[in-house]
Amino acid sequence: TLDYVGVCEGHYLDFEAKETTSKKGFPMSNIASHQLKAMEAIIKQKGITFAIVFLRVFNEIYLIDGQVLLNANKENKTIIPYDEIKQVGHLIKEGYFTHVDYIKIVKDIYFEK
Repeated sequence: TLDYVGVCEGHYLDFEAKETTSKKGFPMSNIASHQLKAMEAIIKQKGITFAIVFLRVFNEIYLIDGQVLLNANKENKTIIPYDEIKQVGHLIKEGYFTHVDYIKIVKDIYFEK
């Protein structure tokens, strides 16, 4: 399984929390093969899976959808470049009560389409 498991508005969530100090982007080596397999299984079962990635050098936190990570793996990418993360990821801003307010982003991208 992944780091965190839960339910939001009746939808199953399973996600990873990762961090990197790379200036280039997010190294795919930070995701283990069993975690990618878990993400693939979650998507097949209509669950929601993603990684919350802290890019320490930029002091930014992004939600990156599991399918983006699976696609990067299938394309044999060694890194998801920072510029690409800014395009395909979802910046999570610090909240007042919640330091990492990822639920707002989850609702915005998965439920309010």
